Amino acid sequence: MLTAILEAPDRLPTQSSPERRTASLLLVDLQLLGIMEHLGADRYCLRKVPRTPLTGSAEADPGWQAALAALVGYYADRASRWAIALESTDSAAGARLWFEAEEPYLRALLLGCANSLSAERISIAAATELARTSDALDVWYSRTLWSPEEFELAARMADMGVLKNLPLHKELIQLRADGLDDPPSVYRPRGLSTSLSARWEHHVALRRLVTVSASPTELAACEIRLEAAWWLLPRADIAAQVCALNNLAIVHLHQGRLDAAEDRLNLAESLTRTGRDLGGRAHTHEILGALWWSRGERGRALRDWHRALTGYRALVDDHGTARCLQHLGSALIVASEYGSLLLPPELSLIRADVVRQASGWLAEARRLNPSVNFAEAFANEAHTELGGAGPLPSVGTVQTQNTPGALSAIDHWPRLDSEQRNG
Repeated sequence: MLTAILEAPDRLPTQSSPERRTASLLLVDLQLLGIMEHLGADRYCLRKVPRTPLTGSAEADPGWQAALAALVGYYADRASRWAIALESTDSAAGARLWFEAEEPYLRALLLGCANSLSAERISIAAATELARTSDALDVWYSRTLWSPEEFELAARMADMGVLKNLPLHKELIQLRADGLDDPPSVYRPRGLSTSLSARWEHHVALRRLVTVSASPTELAACEIRLEAAWWLLPRADIAAQVCALNNLAIVHLHQGRLDAAEDRLNLAESLTRTGRDLGGRAHTHEILGALWWSRGERGRALRDWHRALTGYRALVDDHGTARCLQHLGSALIVASEYGSLLLPPELSLIRADVVRQASGWLAEARRLNPSVNFAEAFANEAHTELGGAGPLPSVGTVQTQNTPGALSAIDHWPRLDSEQRNG
C-alpha cells in the first residue's frame, strides 16, 4: 500500500519529476515517528492517527486513491483464493476457519466504503476490488445461509454511485440484494451477459419456489425459469450447471415426476465424476436420497444420503452435514430394520438401539444447524419411545450410558456396512 501511495504522483503529468522515495524508507520513518510499530515478520500496528480530521486534504491526494485500491485489492485477492479453497477437500477446513475469522472485517470494509460520505470519490479501480471481495463473500454466504445483515450489505453496495461505471458488477450486486426485478442488460463479451441472465432466471425461480404452495401452475413456472437458466449457462461453468439441474430435480419431485428428476440428477452426477464441484455432487446425492425414498427404495436412499454426508463432511459444510444427519436419523426411526446398513451388528439388532443411535444423529444435526426442520420432532418421538423422562435433553448434555431416552450427542457416526467390513 505504501508503494502505491509513493508511485501515485508519478502517474500524473507534472512540471518536474517528484522526489522519489521507497516504501521501505517511508516505513522506517513512520516507525521512528512512533506512528507504526513493527510486531514481527510482515506485521505492523498503527499506533497514532491525526488528532484533527484530515479527510478532505487526504482524499485530494492521489496517493489516497492508490492506497485504497491497493488495500482493497490485497483483501480481494485473499478472499478470492480462499473462496476457491472452499471447494477443495484438502483446504476446505482451513478456508472455513479463515472466513469465520475474517468475514466480519471484510463486511466492515465493504460497509465502510459504501456508507462513507466520500463513497462517490472511490475510484473505479477500488470499486472493482470491492466487487471482487463481494463475490468471494457471496461464495461463503452460500455455505452459511444468507442473513438480513448480508442482504443489507448487498443493498448498501448496490447504492454506490461509482458502480454505475461497472454496470455488470452493479447488476450482480443488485441481484444478491433481491433488487433486480427486470432482466439484466446485454453486455460484451456475450458470455458475461448470458451468465448474468442465467443467474437472474435462476434467482427468480428460487424466489418463487420458496414461497410456492406447491400449486401445479407455480411449479411449472419455476421449471420454465430453471430450464432457461440451464440453457443460458456456459458449458464450462460446471458448478452453475449442477446447481440448476439439482434445483430442477427438486421441482420435479414436487411435481411427482420422479423419472424426470432422476434424469436431471444423473446428468448432474455425471458432470461431477471428475472431481469438479464436490459440493454440488454432495447435494446431488442428497436429492437422489429423497428420490429413492419417494419410490420406496429405502436402502438406496440411505446409501445416497450417506454419500452426501461423506461429501459434506469432507468439505466441512455444517449445514449440509446437518441435513444429511436429519435425513438418516429420521429414516431409521421410521424404518429401524435398515439399521444394519449404517450401524455395527451389536447396535443394529434391536430397534431400541437403532432408535437411540439415530437420536444422537438428530442431536448432532441440531447442534450443527439449529434451523433443521424436522430433527427436533423426530428426536422427541425417539425420546418418548425410549422412555425418556421429561423434555428432550439439550444438545451436548452429559449423559451416562444407561440414561433412558434420546441421546444429546452423537455416539456412532453412520458408516455403510461395506466400510464396517473393511475397518
